[in-house]
Amino acid sequence: MMKSKQKQVKSTSQYFIFLTLVILLTNMLIYLCHDLLIGSDLIGMPGLYINFLFFLIAIFLYFYSKRITLDNEEIITDFHEPAANAYSDQWIIDNISQILCIKDAQGHWLFASKSFLKLLNIAPDTFQGKTDKELSLHSPQLKQILLKSYQHDVSAWDKRESVSRITELPGKDGNDSITIKLTKTPIYNPQGERFKLITSGSEITPGEQKQTALQLAANVFEQNIKCMLILDLRFNIIQINSALANVIGFSSRQIKKQPLSFLNEQDIDKLFIESIHKQIQSQQFWEGEIYCSRKNSAPFPTKLNIAPVMSRSKGTIKHYIAILTDLSEQKTADKQMERLAHYDSLTELPNRMMFLERLNQVLTNAHNQNKHVVLLFIDLDKFKTVNDTIGHRAGDTLLKEVATRLSESIRKNDLVARLSGDEFAVLLDNINTYEDAYKTATIISEKILKLLTKAFHIQRKEILIGASIGIAIYPEDANNSQNLLKHSDIAMYAAKENGRNNYQFFKKDHISKLHTIHQLETDLRTALERQEFKLFYQPQFDANTNDMVGTEALLRWFKNYKTL
Repeated sequence: MMKSKQKQVKSTSQYFIFLTLVILLTNMLIYLCHDLLIGSDLIGMPGLYINFLFFLIAIFLYFYSKRITLDNEEIITDFHEPAANAYSDQWIIDNISQILCIKDAQGHWLFASKSFLKLLNIAPDTFQGKTDKELSLHSPQLKQILLKSYQHDVSAWDKRESVSRITELPGKDGNDSITIKLTKTPIYNPQGERFKLITSGSEITPGEQKQTALQLAANVFEQNIKCMLILDLRFNIIQINSALANVIGFSSRQIKKQPLSFLNEQDIDKLFIESIHKQIQSQQFWEGEIYCSRKNSAPFPTKLNIAPVMSRSKGTIKHYIAILTDLSEQKTADKQMERLAHYDSLTELPNRMMFLERLNQVLTNAHNQNKHVVLLFIDLDKFKTVNDTIGHRAGDTLLKEVATRLSESIRKNDLVARLSGDEFAVLLDNINTYEDAYKTATIISEKILKLLTKAFHIQRKEILIGASIGIAIYPEDANNSQNLLKHSDIAMYAAKENGRNNYQFFKKDHISKLHTIHQLETDLRTALERQEFKLFYQPQFDANTNDMVGTEALLRWFKNYKTL
């Protein structure tokens, strides 16, 4: 209204000034030409006086309109200045219902909405200019929350972008906790320096929490790297996730409403489903291995876990959630580990561990079926010389070729193994009588010696070796695997003492002879410590002249301080 009045007065004054100027100019023109024109009341001096009066009125109206304009501007100024003071930034932020907080680049609180302060239980007159750490000193119950808030701030500054997270706040008076979503937005000045950090957010209602949880569960299901599927109460497929779809080559739409047996019709039948159902009722889960079918390739081994999803209100099973884990790589790795554990990596023959396991099984079967078993213990002759003269690489090559020749010398169901270094063993089982066992052992041993004495050509060199073979027969020579292996080893040493490159059957006197040798070696080691050796000098005479021609030194051993 004031502006309208101002505009009206200003327009009127301008009209009067314009009219007066027109009349004044007209009258002056008439006055100058009064001899030519005769006429009007406005002509002559009276006309000039009237024109001058109009002019004064116009001047008065003009300045009056200017005064109204100045008054109006003062009124408007007086109206706006109090508003600017009354409605400050803090006043605006206080009246925002959403969570809002502004910090400076150093983390000091500048402004915060009342709703946020109320959630944190911080007094409105205590927060400004303080950091999260300083506020936590006055509110120990918020220490962890403010510490996480500080970490959230650091993440936003480091990433130079908005960062959101869900935070749980303790409820008042023992009520349920309050869930809020906070977003930290860093603001930088034109020079790229840190300026302000704005925290915004809102409380998540129970309905929103439920919806968020459902959406989160759906995302977890769909984006999970594990193969997952949802089954109804009849074990029909409701939905599968992308991971399973990619593995089996069928989409969720194609496989929907198909029975679980769709994954493998051979392994999963009606009885299988019933067993799953019974175990879930008693143990609340089922776990097992099945082969899962692929669309365009062979089935692959999987581990299947099934668990029920219960209705919270009724306490009954709503549906089932199942997880399929591909075991292909694990099975391959298991086979590799098993091979490493039971096979020699150089010769690819069974190692000592596998040989002993097989030996125990064979002896158990032989005991139950009244059969005989033959164990050949083979030690290569001159192998150390090959290693020392030609090198270990040539030695490894030689061991491989020995393994090949040994495998060629045995029967189809027999076993050859590398026990260690240059020691091998051959196991001959399922033999009816001792005579057959003795005969078979002789034939195989001679065949082995014949093959191993043939020249080996390695690194353009001809290498000649031999083998010493010890033979023990179950049950005549031993009634368990440990003694059978031990006695074949003793027989092998008898073969070495017999000139090498031959075979010897175990004899009981081998044990006593071996014990004697072992005891002699032991006594010799301790004889020096006990000072059981004494040195004697015996003169030598010429029988013709009776002259002493020399002296013979004799070292005599008084064992255990007894007589010579």
